[in-house]
Amino acid sequence: MIMIPIILLFIDLLSFALFSQWLVYSTFVYLVLVLLRWRTEHEWGTIGVALSSFVLLDFVIHGRVGLGLAFVVPMMFLVFRFKYTLLYANVVIFTLCLLTFFSFESFVLYPYIHDQMPRLTVTIVKFFINLVIGFVVLWYTQGNRSLQNRGRKVWTPNRMSAS
Repeated sequence: MIMIPIILLFIDLLSFALFSQWLVYSTFVYLVLVLLRWRTEHEWGTIGVALSSFVLLDFVIHGRVGLGLAFVVPMMFLVFRFKYTLLYANVVIFTLCLLTFFSFESFVLYPYIHDQMPRLTVTIVKFFINLVIGFVVLWYTQGNRSLQNRGRKVWTPNRMSAS
């Protein structure tokens, strides 16, 4: 589970090399999904590795260490607050986090840090690509629980008839 953010960081860097621009932010998507699915205290290592991978990716993209934390830290508090308030709204919270992040990046970080204004179509494409990646990662992390019970009952012998 800890190797997943490192693999996703490699995928992000590889996709930048292929597309010549940052379209895939799978480490950020994974970080948001880990925060939404966080249940026990034993998963702090996974959150730490995912957060470190995101900070490293953010440094590669923007050239400043910790710039993405200006968005991620308040987002973490909001996700922790709203995931228990809105129990079954993980998809809505995930979509809002992605939409807010890409809007923040397009309208705040790029104009003030890089002195460029990305087009709205690029922001929309980034949002939808990462939304699809998020649902694929969410589906992968669910494992067999994503398969619905089809109403079949499996026969299991009891102790009396098994002997």
